[in-house]
Amino acid sequence: MSGIPCCHRSHICQVYYAVIDHTYVRTSSPGLDSLIRREVLSFAEDLKNTHGLRSGQISLEFYQRKRTRWPFPPENIPWEVWTIRVELVTLQNEYERIRWREKLGEVLSEKTLYITEVMNKHEFLPKMPNQSDLELVFDTSFHDVQPYLFKACHSTSSPSTPSVGINTVRRLLKDTLAI
Repeated sequence: MSGIPCCHRSHICQVYYAVIDHTYVRTSSPGLDSLIRREVLSFAEDLKNTHGLRSGQISLEFYQRKRTRWPFPPENIPWEVWTIRVELVTLQNEYERIRWREKLGEVLSEKTLYITEVMNKHEFLPKMPNQSDLELVFDTSFHDVQPYLFKACHSTSSPSTPSVGINTVRRLLKDTLAI
């Protein structure tokens, strides 16, 4: 994931990733860039160390927090999830490598444009919060940028069926205590 960034004063970087012939833009926040890179590199290492079929997925989940009553912590409510599924392939020759490189660049460009189009419609974005509730929608831990709250997660196995999580248990307890 080592592209060649070209950052401007507007806090936007254009990055050319020569390995797959793909250009994208990102914020010029070193802290945010470092966090995302760590998550992607962790996924890549796990993928490389997987035995058998080397495939997996990485997701970027955007969420907002909802305050709850004591003794429960705030609830994270996802409003958008982007998932990329990956399968490592072994290529037999340079011709196949070039062909796959072009195909991957085209697919990434299509997906990047699609995400941009969807996000520019503002249909899925949370409402702008009051000053006192900014941390319920935005990550204020970065000094130079405040992105929407997000978390990255990855797996190198097939997607599993949903299990009972902490939010389900919390709702059951709330409902029981409300009776």
